[in-house]
Amino acid sequence: MFGQAEAPTSTIPVLLYHTVSPNAVQKGPDTLLVHDFGRQMRYLALRGYRCVGPEAVAEPRPPTGGRRTVCLTFDDGYESFLRLVYPVLRSYEFTATIFVVCDLVGRTATWDGGDGSRLLTWEQLRSLQEAGMRIGSHTLTHRRLTELGDDEIRRELIDSRAILAAELNASTPCLAYPFGASDERVRTLAKEAGYAAAFGVHRGPRGAYNNHRRQCLPGMTRLGFRLTLGSLGALHIRARRSIMAATRR
Repeated sequence: MFGQAEAPTSTIPVLLYHTVSPNAVQKGPDTLLVHDFGRQMRYLALRGYRCVGPEAVAEPRPPTGGRRTVCLTFDDGYESFLRLVYPVLRSYEFTATIFVVCDLVGRTATWDGGDGSRLLTWEQLRSLQEAGMRIGSHTLTHRRLTELGDDEIRRELIDSRAILAAELNASTPCLAYPFGASDERVRTLAKEAGYAAAFGVHRGPRGAYNNHRRQCLPGMTRLGFRLTLGSLGALHIRARRSIMAATRR
């Protein structure tokens, strides 16, 4: 049942994005060119994929109607989602979930050194929500939860959930852990805070409060995207990350 802490989760692939850019000059380590993102969405559309929300992913055996399904997620809530991502999604009648840093909505990215990128405003988020996008929590301030005390974690989780309820009427949103970092303590506190489900990356045991996601990395080829979607997606992502890390040395 949706929201049960350690129930087995579905095999629906959950793709993780951060931001997109119109050109290589503005391209960061987690930034896809909008052209590449468009090609990925076209690939999904041509193969009959439909988009589902995070609530479907947390179901052990969600109904698919025999169709291919995928869940698209975007962390941080960059303003470029509205300008560059949403038009592509709308053209294919796709939806996505945006995980926002609730205390920084409408401001600029400040975590991990920060690059000054603009973040979506509440007004923009409401418009996107009305257009079918889902909005979840990426905590209050984007701190690494595994490095915080219990009271600090509760504040990051409970306050951000309360803000989402007040601003967007999202009473039981989903959560994405900053940096994909969680452990058993963090996952227990996320459940206690009232989140319907939580998302990380490919670390730790899978469950409703650690749904694994597959990050679509810059420079990903068509074959790489196909592998990421498939059952070997996790292995492909780990291999690609190792190659990228080696080239930076």
